[in-house]
Amino acid sequence: MASLKFDDNNVPYLDLGDGYRIALEGDEYTDAKAKEKAARELRETPDVVEQSLQELRSLLQEEKTLYVPMDNDAFMIKFLRPCKYYAQSAFELIKRYYRFRSKHPDLCDELYPASVKHVYAEGLVHFLPLRDQHGSRILVLECGSKYTNEQLCQAASNEPLLLLCFQTKSFTYEYENLSVRCSR
Repeated sequence: MASLKFDDNNVPYLDLGDGYRIALEGDEYTDAKAKEKAARELRETPDVVEQSLQELRSLLQEEKTLYVPMDNDAFMIKFLRPCKYYAQSAFELIKRYYRFRSKHPDLCDELYPASVKHVYAEGLVHFLPLRDQHGSRILVLECGSKYTNEQLCQAASNEPLLLLCFQTKSFTYEYENLSVRCSR
């Protein structure tokens, strides 16, 4: 079972045991295989990234009700990357993001690793120590016969981390001994 810990710089990480741990990776990928995949699947090339950042900044400057750190490329890329670097789509995503944050401050304010420690302690959410064949992390959300539907609904409505987990691209779940792989 994973446990949330903090390193010497007070940066959180998940200790999976047996020497495995998961931490946020702030560094960009540098290997050729990952870059080729990003270019193929996300249109992520230096020219497209630069053009998309400029277009997104332009759209955000016209939107007077949003206060977005436009000089922070890493922040902007968080929205451009899932939208395959289409600035208009990223702009709409940013608006939805801030709309959700303002509509649900109870889920978004004070969302720190320490505030969701119990989710890992109870075994609701855990990560497998190794990545899949594509280099993606594998998140396991315990549901099925271990918890009733009522318990899961209650947990999902009260736990911001679980709500974030439902935003994954693909997942596998078990329900009464039936395994199903789902993809969006």
